[in-house]
Amino acid sequence: MKKLIIIFLLSFHYVAHSQNNNGYVVEYNLPITVEFEVYDTPLRINKVESQSQIDYSSIKGLLQSYLSANNINWAKSEYINKEEKITRDNEHFVAVKKSTINDYIQLESAYIFTYQNRQLAFVKYSFVFEKLPFPWTSLMILENKDNRWYISKLINQNQILLLLGNLSNSFLIDCFTGKSKDAEITKIISDTVINNKISIGRLGLQINKFDDRLKKKFYDSRITDDKADFRNGTINSEMKRYDVNILHPFLIEQFTIADYDKSEQNLTKNEITVNKYQKSPEAILLNPEVPIDLISKISINDNIKKYTLIKYRKGGEIQSIIIEEVNSNYQIAHGTPFDNFAQIITRYKTSFIKNLFDNVKDDYKGSDGGTNIDELFFYINKNEVVLAKYLDK
Repeated sequence: MKKLIIIFLLSFHYVAHSQNNNGYVVEYNLPITVEFEVYDTPLRINKVESQSQIDYSSIKGLLQSYLSANNINWAKSEYINKEEKITRDNEHFVAVKKSTINDYIQLESAYIFTYQNRQLAFVKYSFVFEKLPFPWTSLMILENKDNRWYISKLINQNQILLLLGNLSNSFLIDCFTGKSKDAEITKIISDTVINNKISIGRLGLQINKFDDRLKKKFYDSRITDDKADFRNGTINSEMKRYDVNILHPFLIEQFTIADYDKSEQNLTKNEITVNKYQKSPEAILLNPEVPIDLISKISINDNIKKYTLIKYRKGGEIQSIIIEEVNSNYQIAHGTPFDNFAQIITRYKTSFIKNLFDNVKDDYKGSDGGTNIDELFFYINKNEVVLAKYLDK
């Protein structure tokens, strides 16, 4: 049994996947609807002997598979990426076969949402072992494809995973629904709400300020109390679902800022400029009669769409425009997640904006250390009097 414990502890954990970012590390807040599923007491899930007994249409089924897989092919089938490296080895599978009814997995909560046409779930679970005097609690990222749940990945979600893992379900329910009878939670909610939606980024900043008293009050009791009951899962535990609206931070795959060359001023639409920009977003701005000065360009790739935010001067007025690439063609984009950012690019010097990205403050720091451009927008508006010297006039 001791061997089983060691192998499980080595095998079952979540890995924080980082981004290979080209340019600045930047995220934005996207409004999403979340199905937050919570069990009053954990749902106990026991091992099965055959993969044919697994119902992969449910999160419970995937966790049961994760607990029960006793060969490499079974384990590999759990992953949406068939090239995923499996850390479970033959020694692990032998230990699984020797496990008893007193070794099981518990489903505790699921944060389910859709992002870029993918149905995803952040799942909190725990392993309970007969001879281990504490639980092994962790999180897993799952994805549903064709009515089947798989183990998947979503880069740079460390903050929300830590919140789901460390905080009690009752605290999260109050925060996500925006309703609480506790005065301290009510204050936290008021400090984290934007347009009637809880901001995960702002909630993370509040949690980071918790002292020992607040941790003991609002953390998962198993973290702060060695005597907390953890063998309390039942096979008939009931699930409660809360449909909530969340501002969830997502990382932009590519975000670069560049200044145009001084030669790209006083441009009009003519044979030379048409040839130069014929396959570029700048072509949209060219006019045969009214010259423009190109000032700076921000390239944004969110892994689904590609945008170019161009700052320019026309008729003596500084303006900006967001252009979207669609099937190798360019069109003016409206209602994008970056409209607020375009406002501050228009108003402030590009050198000042770059400096803010190079020297990130806690006021607009993203969940993984970079810049959250929506929080940057709020920071600049809040401090616009002090920052007036950086206006681009």
